[in-house]
Amino acid sequence: MIQLSMFLISITTENKEYTVNFIKKYEKLCIELSSKLRKSSNDIFILSIDEQIVCENQIIGVLQIGKSLHFCIPCLLENLDKNKTEEIKVALITKIDFSKVKCITGEKKMSQFFLDLMAAHEKNPNQVNNYSMLGIFDENKNLLAQAPEKLANDDEIICLNGRNPDEIYQLHKEYLIEEVIPRGKQVNDNFFQFSINDIFKTQLVYAISSNDEYVAKANTNAIGFNDIQIGGVYTSPLYRRNYYAWHLVFRLCQKIIKNHKNPCLFVNEKNLSAKNLYKKMGFSEYGKLIIAYY
Repeated sequence: MIQLSMFLISITTENKEYTVNFIKKYEKLCIELSSKLRKSSNDIFILSIDEQIVCENQIIGVLQIGKSLHFCIPCLLENLDKNKTEEIKVALITKIDFSKVKCITGEKKMSQFFLDLMAAHEKNPNQVNNYSMLGIFDENKNLLAQAPEKLANDDEIICLNGRNPDEIYQLHKEYLIEEVIPRGKQVNDNFFQFSINDIFKTQLVYAISSNDEYVAKANTNAIGFNDIQIGGVYTSPLYRRNYYAWHLVFRLCQKIIKNHKNPCLFVNEKNLSAKNLYKKMGFSEYGKLIIAYY
C-alpha cells in the first residue's frame, strides 16, 4: 500500500478562505481556475502536505480535476528534487482519471509536468498550443494607450450585455473555428450556441457595428479576484486593419481598470502582429501558457 505524504482535499467552508488567499497570490498564472473557484468549489481540490487544512502555509497547490485540468502548483516552477516530484505525482494519480482528460490548460512549466504525467499513462496530446501571457498591472495602468486612429463615423462600439446572443452568433462561430477548436475536431451548432449563451450570461461583451453589421467582437472570459482575462478578440477578415481589436480591448481595459482589477490576456506565440499590438497598448508579457488537447 502506498503511503501518501501529500493529499488532495476537497474544498470546504472551513478551508475555502485559505484556498482563496493562496490563489490570489498566484492568480495571474491561473485566472481561469481562480474564476471557477469564485463561482463554485465543485471538482476543485487542494494539494496539501496535511490531511486537514488549518492554515494557508499547508497548501502546495489547487487543481480543478475533470475533463479539463486547471491547476496552480507554484513549486513546479522551481527545480524540485525527484522525491518531491514523485510525492506530487502519487497524490494526483489518486484523483485523476487519465482516460477522461480532454484538455490541459496552465502555465507552461506547470503544464509540462502534467503533459509528462499524462504521457506516463499512455496519453499523448493531439495538439499543443503555446501562448504568451500579458497583463497591465497596477504600476503600468497609466500606460494604457488608445488606438492611433478613431473609428469611422458609421462605426460604433456597443456593449451587448442584455441583448440577444444570436446577434453575434456567426461572428463568434467564425472565431471559434479559426482560433479555438482543435484541428480535425467536429462540433455541431449546439456547441457554438452553448458557448455564446454562456459568455452572455457571465461575461462582459463588446462588439463593433459597421453599416449595421457586427464585424468585430471581444469579451472577458475569466473573472478572478484581482485579475480579469480578456478573450474572444476577433475581427471578420474583410474588416481587418481598421484597429477594431485595439478599440475593443481598450474599452474592456477601461471597464476592468475602473473596477480596480488588472486586465490580462493570452495570445498565440505565432501571432506576432497581435502580440505587438497588445504591447503597443501597454500590456507587458509575464509568462507562458500551454493549452493541450487530447
